[in-house]
Amino acid sequence: MLTNSFTDSLTTSLTHNDRANRQNDTGWTKVVHKKAIEKNNDDKRLRAAPVKRRLQLHLTRLHTDTTTGLIQEYIANKNLVPLDCEELKIRYNTYKSFKVVLDVTDNFPWNDIYDENFWPEGIMIRKFYNDLKSARTNKPDHGTRH
Repeated sequence: MLTNSFTDSLTTSLTHNDRANRQNDTGWTKVVHKKAIEKNNDDKRLRAAPVKRRLQLHLTRLHTDTTTGLIQEYIANKNLVPLDCEELKIRYNTYKSFKVVLDVTDNFPWNDIYDENFWPEGIMIRKFYNDLKSARTNKPDHGTRH
């Protein structure tokens, strides 16, 4: 529990602006979200680069006969754009796992992509997370352990 002298010193150290941003006297502070700056610049030479949105998926529990080409064909038949498909090295030889990168467009079926009826029965799917060690060292992640 905080002592009165400690809480009093914190209260007196707040600036007038900090107090003005409070919703009430209970100590809760109003959270304000800031938007990105969107200004119309007269100099057309300096502009933002277009951002290509991508979704990385981890598909696992696929049959050992499954290939990257078969997965790309399946995804293309679902009217999605597969940018990359890579087989991951795993510890077991009873199934295969893949990293799939999809192009996210304005009409991307976010609700369908994780739906159980979108993929064949028994396949597990989740968002793909890169290995933090390889991401920090700018080395490609190939799913291997060192």
